[in-house]
Amino acid sequence: MYEVLLLNSNPWFSAISDYSLQIALYLKKSHKKIIYGSQVPFTKMKDYCDFYEIPFWNVSIHKPQLLLKSFFLLFLFIFRNKKELRWIICMEGREHNICALIHFLCPFLFRQTEIIRIRGHNRKISSNLFNRYIQTKLTHKNIFAANILFENFKKSFPNPKNKNEVIYYGKGFYNGEDFTHIQNLKISESKNELWQKFLPQWDRNQLSFLLLARFDPVKGHEVAMNIFLNTPFKKKSNLICIGKSEGICIKDLFEKYRKNYHTQEIEKGVYLIEDSFHKIFLIDRYVDF
Repeated sequence: MYEVLLLNSNPWFSAISDYSLQIALYLKKSHKKIIYGSQVPFTKMKDYCDFYEIPFWNVSIHKPQLLLKSFFLLFLFIFRNKKELRWIICMEGREHNICALIHFLCPFLFRQTEIIRIRGHNRKISSNLFNRYIQTKLTHKNIFAANILFENFKKSFPNPKNKNEVIYYGKGFYNGEDFTHIQNLKISESKNELWQKFLPQWDRNQLSFLLLARFDPVKGHEVAMNIFLNTPFKKKSNLICIGKSEGICIKDLFEKYRKNYHTQEIEKGVYLIEDSFHKIFLIDRYVDF
């Protein structure tokens, strides 16, 4: 029987997933009976949970087309653990909506169980009737990873009646210990070979910046690229952007710079943008550490 169910349908080991790991470690060290729910193979979180000895539940919550299956599995879990379950922590909107729906249809399961939504994305939230009902009636608390997220939330919900708290990512749940998975993060020899393959024009002795994020408008690649290209470096410098193409077509982004810069398609999904003091590498790859 578990006191806490933490659900994360984010498919990447991104900031929000790292935040979820901080929360899980904090609760485990607080002697809470916690289980981490996510779906293999869409997540790397099982490896981290195994390392830190956090119980892991391989639950189908990643694919929208599995909504009914997700609903049924979560309903059974909540029903079986209803005597001890105190908190359901939702990292993303998908699992939040499913849990809210279960709450709406089966309120008897939530007499002592609260839904807590973690918000780590800086995006506008629609204040339609559906979302207002979920926020005001079915969600006990929102936790924001930064104050700016809470301020944006209040633009959609000016007078939030449920509890809200800002617990900074990297600070609020962080107890001063170094995470071993960060300490031991090293690029293997095979990955060094990949670097040489993708970036034969990259000089490691030059100043280099790495932007590791999926290619999506919310990540701000074009803003970072323009700032980099307009910075008057005294020596040749590099900006290396690596990530999977999602909301942005990397080739379309590359084409925008053809007119004013020297450009080269090194191979499929690997592009170079260059002038006298700047090199930008765009690499369409999923990076698996």
